[in-house]
Amino acid sequence: MSEEELDEALESLDYPIRYYQRLIAMKLISTGHNHKETGEILRVSYRSINRWAKACEKNGLDGLISNFSGGKPSKLSEENKVQFKQILIECENLTMTDAQRILKDDFGIKFSLPHVCNIVRQLGFNYGKPRPKFREAPENGEEILKKTLILQK
Repeated sequence: MSEEELDEALESLDYPIRYYQRLIAMKLISTGHNHKETGEILRVSYRSINRWAKACEKNGLDGLISNFSGGKPSKLSEENKVQFKQILIECENLTMTDAQRILKDDFGIKFSLPHVCNIVRQLGFNYGKPRPKFREAPENGEEILKKTLILQK
């Protein structure tokens, strides 16, 4: 791997930060730093630096690109997400426990409450506690409150 190739890849920076970090590691190694020093500079383990260097030697710069598989597929299909979102729109004032029950009863999928919160948030909803609004409140209520507080001092 030539130093020019590394410089060119560093300048392009179209890849995620992990790739950039790996390029920097290879740049440090190419300028004379050993794997241990490179790891200390980048705060990465020696084993990671060694693995990146071997991947770079074997596959060139493409060896530095992460190849995550994307993780485990969701239990809730895209079609089910659309149906669940429609149910949430139709029903008013649902709690997360209600949403969890709907997922279990209608779709046969049991999720933990924190995960239900994540799903609901991903669907574009947010949740909060309802607060009462007083209809008879005066329009200048804040000014009246300030005057009352000033008079009490």
